[in-house]
Amino acid sequence: MPLTRHLYRDDEVIAALIFCMLRKRFVEAAFWCSELLDSGLVTELIDTLKDVWLYGFGVKALNWLRVFRAATEGESIDPEQMLRLIGGLREPDRSIITLLAEPVLEQPDRVNVCKVLPEFTPLEAFVARAILQRKSRAAWGGIRGMEAPDKFLLKIAMIKHGVAGCRCIKMIQEAGFNHPWKERAAIVAALCLDRAEFTASWNRIADPPLLTEVARELDTWAAALGRRSRRIYTIPGECLHWLTRRGRELTAYDTNEKEIMGRLEKSAALWGSGFWDSAAEEFGGWAAIKRDAEPREAFYATYFPDDIPDEWSSADRKKSHDRGVLHKDQKADASRAIQTLFARCPAAVIWGPLLPVKNAETWAELWSDIGPIDVTQWNLTPVIRQLIVA
Repeated sequence: MPLTRHLYRDDEVIAALIFCMLRKRFVEAAFWCSELLDSGLVTELIDTLKDVWLYGFGVKALNWLRVFRAATEGESIDPEQMLRLIGGLREPDRSIITLLAEPVLEQPDRVNVCKVLPEFTPLEAFVARAILQRKSRAAWGGIRGMEAPDKFLLKIAMIKHGVAGCRCIKMIQEAGFNHPWKERAAIVAALCLDRAEFTASWNRIADPPLLTEVARELDTWAAALGRRSRRIYTIPGECLHWLTRRGRELTAYDTNEKEIMGRLEKSAALWGSGFWDSAAEEFGGWAAIKRDAEPREAFYATYFPDDIPDEWSSADRKKSHDRGVLHKDQKADASRAIQTLFARCPAAVIWGPLLPVKNAETWAELWSDIGPIDVTQWNLTPVIRQLIVA
């Protein structure tokens, strides 16, 4: 994988950012965000924050997604606002990822009697009651029994949460999660909030002032840009498994340290990094740096003013390059990574454990096969018991 401005692997910086945000390690999260920004990895940062919201915060941060989209839709972004937005994700919630992991192989629950629109089909009435009664598993399964549930979701959003509910649905649909059933899982989770929780999440401050401890570090980090002293934090080992190349390929007996040893103007080191490829162009490109002593010396004097990794201590190199995490003959497993990241997070609208997920190569593949299910054998008739819905 390409290396960042300060010689971390870019996939490991992304994994560290996700991990630190979920663990409320705000200063470290700001550090990894700054490393992505310093390395020109703006698109990767935006995609990562969007995924973090979907899987790790979701229904507790509805207004955050609205502000985030406004902040990232233009041709440029405000780096400080990105740091404020990271600080605005304070309450992890795994409701959406828990729904996505639910196979819903059989009817999870019955619904109780309450009034719904008379024009609803029996299945629509079942899902409407499930949403009104916060029975999120039943609602999710019923939605998956519909081939095209989006118009229905707008109707029930208006019934339960009014205009704000409809705006929330459209915001999620337009956010670009690249899979309609991921969007629907997020919508079902949001609609299953009670009215007070929904209103609080819809209006919660998304980008509060920078935390004092983060603001205090920014000048220090800026002053150390391009220096070895800027490599302050070590990649957390807990975030490596499955999410990173080191976590997928290397055992605890192997190290990737050689990647930054010796000459760096090679395909196994700096080549392929957007930042470093651009830096090389200032000196005639990698071919000139490899071939001619003058541009090579100028390149190293400019971008390695202290020394090169060969001359660092082993402890310094281990901040970014160290051993893998797999046992001998062990395969990287997506479910283990998901459990490590999200299992300890609370879930506002669904109860029970986060179920294992099938193995996959990427986030996009994890739930790529989610689609309609057969609910023809479900009992859609509500239980004859009057329920007062708040």
